[in-house]
Amino acid sequence: MPDSWGGGVAALAVTGMVARLIDFGYRVALVRLAGPELVGVFRVIFPIFGTLSALIGGGIPPAVANLVARKHKANDDEGVRRVVQLGLYLTAALGVAMALVVMFTAHWLAGAVVHEPRVASGLLAIAPALAIVPVSNVFRAYFQGTARLVVPAWSQLVEELAQVTAGLGLVYLMAARGPAAIVAAMGASVTMSELAGLIVMRTAYHLPPAAPSGGDDFSYIVRFALPMTASRVLGSISGSVSALLVPNRLAKAGYTQSEAMSLYGQLTGMAGTVAGFPVTISFAVVYAMVPQVAAAANSPRRRAKAALEKAIGLTALVALPAMVVMALAAQPLMKLFFGDTAGSHLLVILALASPMSHLDMVMTSALQALGKPGVAFRNFLLGESLNLAVIWLLTGRPQWGVAGVALAGAIATAVEAVFDYVAVSRVIGRRVSLAGALRPAAYAAGLGALLLIWRLWS
Repeated sequence: MPDSWGGGVAALAVTGMVARLIDFGYRVALVRLAGPELVGVFRVIFPIFGTLSALIGGGIPPAVANLVARKHKANDDEGVRRVVQLGLYLTAALGVAMALVVMFTAHWLAGAVVHEPRVASGLLAIAPALAIVPVSNVFRAYFQGTARLVVPAWSQLVEELAQVTAGLGLVYLMAARGPAAIVAAMGASVTMSELAGLIVMRTAYHLPPAAPSGGDDFSYIVRFALPMTASRVLGSISGSVSALLVPNRLAKAGYTQSEAMSLYGQLTGMAGTVAGFPVTISFAVVYAMVPQVAAAANSPRRRAKAALEKAIGLTALVALPAMVVMALAAQPLMKLFFGDTAGSHLLVILALASPMSHLDMVMTSALQALGKPGVAFRNFLLGESLNLAVIWLLTGRPQWGVAGVALAGAIATAVEAVFDYVAVSRVIGRRVSLAGALRPAAYAAGLGALLLIWRLWS
């Protein structure tokens, strides 16, 4: 029995927020237990892990979710089973192959690519997760496509709890065996958490095996997956380039290497963490919207339009009040979370840009659900190119510094959101209304007035 739309969104939002809070506490505890240096060594693995995960499974699960939603809408249960089975075969084969490659090349990657030998043990321990993650994502795509959103919500929470338990437990046990063992323990905790999430979803999946899938399903998945995979890989590469570019440009602006890394940490580790909390709720809304839009892609487009407008209204209800709170109470929020007001000005920039970021989430997902991932990739490429260009122009100027990185992201996201919005309206054949954001805007304005009065009287 499918979950209700609202119930699924609520489950995803609540478990997502809880998972974020658990992850935040886990990172703090891990730094205290293992030390910031070894945690930093382990975090170096994630750009590699993210890029490889995107290569093997970045596009197949969204394609499965899209096809499942359409076949589920048409009551084609056999078709749903065939699509899920095909997705599982493809991702399992690719995942196992990539895991073996990483295991055999871990020491080479650590020495020649990362230039940090201690990373090797972590790569060996996290490699099996490359075979688990894409398979898990296919099961997650099935539950998304059939609107059973409570299962992915619970799996997310179980994954987080498993990582905390395994991570802290293994690091404590390995503490006396040296840095390589500690890094391996952190890598093993990721693998164990992904395995726990897979067990939850596989237990909830009760469909019997299906006949072999037809060529049409395979060709659709390939056509859909290619631009989606390219987007994920481009995002990983862009993030890596940005992480390398920003310290160099800050050094040009006159900052020392230590100051540059500290400022970048204020943006990504402090202001970015606070700004990311509301995104959890918007993600839940978008996740629930995708199957509705996908199912309506071949039916009257007014249904897709209605689902989009509902998602815009709900995300605005989150994004606009959150923007006001983060912008007007940036210093108290940073003090509350980190005991320091450093980076408050960065949070203000991220807050003012956040509504466009939420809108872009909705529009990008809508293009993918409507079977236009190539258009979404083109606009994403434009946004990422603009982001890196503005970082290059602003970050090297002393008057901007790391604030130029925040502004670059804001400009790029706004441009991408506008292009995605125009593209969605064109595909649907009618303009998607933004009127659903008017009432949340009024609430946000009232909240802003109260905060200003509080600031004046405090």
